[in-house]
Amino acid sequence: MNQPKQKHILIADDEQNTLDTLGFILESADYEVDLVENGREALVKILSAKEIKHSFDLLVTDLRMPVMSGLELIDSLRKLNIEVPVLVITSYDSSDLMEQGQRGENIEYLTKPFGDQEFLARIKNLLKNNNKEIN
Repeated sequence: MNQPKQKHILIADDEQNTLDTLGFILESADYEVDLVENGREALVKILSAKEIKHSFDLLVTDLRMPVMSGLELIDSLRKLNIEVPVLVITSYDSSDLMEQGQRGENIEYLTKPFGDQEFLARIKNLLKNNNKEIN
């Protein structure tokens, strides 16, 4: 019997504890996970994966990070016509972000603090509603 392809998720966050925790939650739920510390590293990882015809099924990014923020990362992906569902995790009110035009069917926001089950539910919902990979 063929197993469904394991979903591959990239997490970008500058806080090591958050990276470790989110990575553990997703790996425990049987997702393949890559971790990076800022938006620039995420962009490099996404572009490198694209070159070898690999893709990420979902991007989880913190909003505020050094080097390149989550919003700058999303903007860069849009400019490169790279589509991937995005879950932005933030300590800030997401309504302000949505007014800045950082919204769309492929982008959701989750305000910290949040529980494991809420996080997993948002991940599953984004993956279900966006049957796309970076292309």
